Amino acid sequence: IALTDGWVGVPSGSTGPPSSDASAASLAASCSSNPSSSSRIDRGELSADLLIQELEDLATFFDKNQYHLRVPRNVLLNGIVSGDYWNKPTHYSYILRLLQSIIRNPTSRQFINPVDETSLFMMGGVQYRSVVKTPLCFKDILESLDLPRGVTNKTNQSSEGVLPNCPALQNWNMWNGRHLLEAIDLVFLNALAYNGKGKTTLRAEIQQARRVLWDGINENMAANMVRERKRLIVPTKRGETSGFVIVKRTCPPFRM
Repeated sequence: IALTDGWVGVPSGSTGPPSSDASAASLAASCSSNPSSSSRIDRGELSADLLIQELEDLATFFDKNQYHLRVPRNVLLNGIVSGDYWNKPTHYSYILRLLQSIIRNPTSRQFINPVDETSLFMMGGVQYRSVVKTPLCFKDILESLDLPRGVTNKTNQSSEGVLPNCPALQNWNMWNGRHLLEAIDLVFLNALAYNGKGKTTLRAEIQQARRVLWDGINENMAANMVRERKRLIVPTKRGETSGFVIVKRTCPPFRM
């Protein structure tokens, strides 16, 4: 099923609507009026072009070692952004630009905004939260960094680094580079978990988008000659069937 916001597909073997690319595109068109960027922001949705520019602006503060002008004071005082390899300003700006490159990918853009769980369910899909333990999108991640700037309809925790509506991830802070990388990865893992292991075009595209993330992580470490310390600094690479990602159950998920 193609949804306007936070696209996911019906898992392999689903009795839901047809899963061909043509059918999915037609269904998406029937659910969307293709609103302008400004109206999407008014509705609390974020556009890729805006986020790419905002990420570049934020990365520049880290490049210039002026991150204290954007990172909240209490986050700095609590030591959330100190110590770890990925918290060094140059490495954190690298992560922000890596996320830029990911969002430029058309597949990844479908994960900017939250999955419309109600529409998904009404169209015959498996209940999203019966599969995915912690729904997450790029909007959640970026709002925790107070992006985009000037938008006032974000949560009260915006800019503090805490992911909104993710109580299971309250130990993560998006101003921490390692946590940020693992959150980006979780967006892809959720999509892979929900869509099943069938050999589909969608699955291949999500896997490729995830590969961009991990290739970028490995390239950064290789360029900085940290091979001997890799096991100490590499983010946790989870699997899509991990109990961290999916709801472990003994009964099939409910479907309309």
